[in-house]
Amino acid sequence: MSIASIILTTAILSQTAPPVAGPEVAPKPAEKVTLERVYPQGKRLTYKLVSKLFSEERDYSMDTFMPEVSGTEYTFMIDVLQRKPDGIATVLYRRPTITAVVGETALSDERRVNVKLDWILRMTVSPVNEVLGMVDETPKKPEPKKKPEESTPESSEWIRSTSAASAVQPELIVYFAPYISEIYRLASFTGSFDSSLDLAPSFPFDPVSVGETWKKTVGYSPQPLRGSKKAAMQRLDYNYTYRGMTTFEGKSYQWVTAELKVNSDIAGFFKGQFSNGDEIPITKVPLKLNANVDFYLDPVTLSPIKTRARSEGEWAMWSTLTPGQASAEGRLKGDTTLDFVSATAIPAAKPSKPASKPKRK
Repeated sequence: MSIASIILTTAILSQTAPPVAGPEVAPKPAEKVTLERVYPQGKRLTYKLVSKLFSEERDYSMDTFMPEVSGTEYTFMIDVLQRKPDGIATVLYRRPTITAVVGETALSDERRVNVKLDWILRMTVSPVNEVLGMVDETPKKPEPKKKPEESTPESSEWIRSTSAASAVQPELIVYFAPYISEIYRLASFTGSFDSSLDLAPSFPFDPVSVGETWKKTVGYSPQPLRGSKKAAMQRLDYNYTYRGMTTFEGKSYQWVTAELKVNSDIAGFFKGQFSNGDEIPITKVPLKLNANVDFYLDPVTLSPIKTRARSEGEWAMWSTLTPGQASAEGRLKGDTTLDFVSATAIPAAKPSKPASKPKRK
């Protein structure tokens, strides 16, 4: 008997009978959970946000990119005044100050600009972190004359004013600055409550299982229409995903992630707003951004404990004035953290001073 025959015979004899098929069992459906934040009545929740933006830009006259580091830092408090049985809460959002940071460069040292805000916003918020109503209760003060370096740091133009590209082809880039600035704002995860991390994440209205997704609009940008060369303003959405329980830095959390993608060319949208758009020398203005956020939430209250956000993007402006190269271009990376600091009792309000009685003559 050949070796091949021996191997074949051994293989046949060593086989066991196939198992008898039993009754089919339907797969167990994935367990769904309701994601709702519990706002603890009577508590002041304190958070610290640190946002850093690493950017580098150049114009057509430069061989290398000019790097720059900018950032935003602030602490905010959420005073939970009341929580109704349906979970809707009345809160005071407080942000006393904000610090804008411009990193050290070859021409200057690091600059930190502290701006006093004293924000007090009375909000009605739902368990899915939707703002249902908001009243500005910030004390009104006469606006002092601001020095040039004390411009409001949350303004995208404040960031843009320190960049090399702001001086490139000013008669052209000024028209695209609002759209380019939107990329910088989204990359730094600051701005309005729709796009910032302060009241994030947004939760779905329906129960979800691990892996299910939902969307939340955080902004708008010109996007190409499907099957057309034209573009129109369309919404930019965070795509959220429920990941279930996880461990981060040695502790257990409920884990939710979010992703944002921007990939558009706004040249056609801009030129389409003018009757002589074909005469404008701009050929393309691509905008790209990829942003990812990890929310690590308290397993019981679903309050954010640690939030880690990263972004990477680029933009360029091409025109017939600088054939073969971009008139201006930039690349950017964002790194933002939001950390829970403490939960304490809301401080008692200071008693108001009684009105002084008029003196008798």
